Amino acid sequence: MARSIVADTATAAEMGPQTGVGARLAAVAGNGQLALVRSYEIPLGDPSYERLLNWSWTYDSAVSAAAFVESGNQEQAQQLLDQLTALQNSDGSIDFAFDVATGAGVPLYRSGTIAWLGLAAADYDKAFKSTRYVSTEKLAANYLLSLQGASGLIAGGPEVKWVSSQHNMIAYAFLVRLGSELVGAGESKGAVVYQAAAAQIAAGIDRYLFVQDTTGAWFREGVEDNVQSLDVQALGAMFLQGQGETELGKLVLTRAQSSFALSASSISLSSALGSYNMTYAAPGPFSGYEPYAGSGVPEVLWFEGTAEMRMANAAYGLSTTALDASMAQWEALTASSSGAPLQSNQTITSPAYGVEYHVWPAAAAAAWVILAQSKTSLLADPLPAGTTLIPAWTKVRGGNYIATVPEGSVEMTGSGERRVLAGPATASNYTITTDATLYSGDGYGIWLRANSEASTAYCVQVDHGFSQIILRERQNEQELSTPLARANPPAGFVWYGQPHVLSVTINGNALTATIDGTQILNVPSLTEASIFATAHSTGLTVPILPPLAGSYGLRAWNLALVRFQQVTAGPAIGP
Repeated sequence: MARSIVADTATAAEMGPQTGVGARLAAVAGNGQLALVRSYEIPLGDPSYERLLNWSWTYDSAVSAAAFVESGNQEQAQQLLDQLTALQNSDGSIDFAFDVATGAGVPLYRSGTIAWLGLAAADYDKAFKSTRYVSTEKLAANYLLSLQGASGLIAGGPEVKWVSSQHNMIAYAFLVRLGSELVGAGESKGAVVYQAAAAQIAAGIDRYLFVQDTTGAWFREGVEDNVQSLDVQALGAMFLQGQGETELGKLVLTRAQSSFALSASSISLSSALGSYNMTYAAPGPFSGYEPYAGSGVPEVLWFEGTAEMRMANAAYGLSTTALDASMAQWEALTASSSGAPLQSNQTITSPAYGVEYHVWPAAAAAAWVILAQSKTSLLADPLPAGTTLIPAWTKVRGGNYIATVPEGSVEMTGSGERRVLAGPATASNYTITTDATLYSGDGYGIWLRANSEASTAYCVQVDHGFSQIILRERQNEQELSTPLARANPPAGFVWYGQPHVLSVTINGNALTATIDGTQILNVPSLTEASIFATAHSTGLTVPILPPLAGSYGLRAWNLALVRFQQVTAGPAIGP
């Protein structure tokens, strides 16, 4: 991650007031300092020595923790993750950077930093068969979901509208890994919340951030931001690998090689303030990659990004022999001192790109070298087979009041009965998940095993009229007046204006439902529930036969105004 002088990744001098010294005392190690990595080893006498000496960017500590995990160093990984967990705020956020000497933090919250904390913690739990950091991960994940917009993509932070490709790629990898961890721990119902969010992010990346044009395949820096950055290409290639799009991933790497590669680079001494480096010099030649492509970019060999490209190429089985030789030569420059590789081959600040680079040993560079050589699937884990975003809906009733978009969102306005359906009529067992917000009116529901008009179906409803979550059954447009099941929503449930993740699994003769990961319905026998509800319902003129197969869909009725932000279909999951 390049150091920036803008709000996204600001250097310590530009990050504003540091706060929370007193609140951090409980998290400070026994020696009076935070147990985090210093981001840089800055030579004495450097003009930036006092400015940045004791600063630790949270990203650097998180990616270092992941590197310790991948190298099998459990003790070091745990030390970093314990410290980061202690510094995590109760809402799941964490300060952007910390002064390790004083404990002061920078209260700037960025989704990429938070996603890296979660990803490193999830990687630890997976590698060491632990549940030590599940709470840390859930807090981080829930904070990220609070930043997820209608496109499915996560905003850069709570006070900004811009969307970063890198942030979303890391958030996707983290949410997939957290979902897998929860499934393995028997928390399948909670896992589907994060898996659904990951599917929505993936769809947003494909639609808004991936480009294939006459120059090849590449990823934008962010939504409506055509800056081409190296780390986004490397991470994007690994994201595509996790999606099974390996041919596209190879195209991305091919274009990155032609657009970002540097050769014959050297390191020179300089006493000038803007390019100061009076410690390290080497003729090279070194090869690697520059951080940006295009005109007017900072022409610097960026070692962290070079290691990321090494990781991506190795993941695709491409040769890294020449690159490894140059990287080894580069690493040898600091082998007798810190052991951490230099961040770059020259000191440079680029106001146009809002970044600065230094000829200093850097923690992030060291971490990525380890990750690049670990053959990890950290950034390429796929979602469970069959977990897909639903991109297309059939409007079967009230179509004038229904708006759908390719990312899977559905908005129902107006009045009366409104229905959309998707999926094969022969489907019987599946999990449907949606992130829905009810703005006014009676409620909304998920259709299950519905015929072509949803005139025969089950429907799990967030029903304000009942003030409960209920399970309905319909037969030829006749609805049982008595629900098959009902339950109160979780404590503190807010009916209007707040999104809730509703997930329903129907599997054979059983049905379960969760709200925001908390189980609310458990019907072990739909047949018995149907018989009971039929016996206690009035006005029936047709026989009630529980449906055995059918499509899935969404419903609103009366004056309900509701937005279904994301809808995914997946396999029926266990308890």
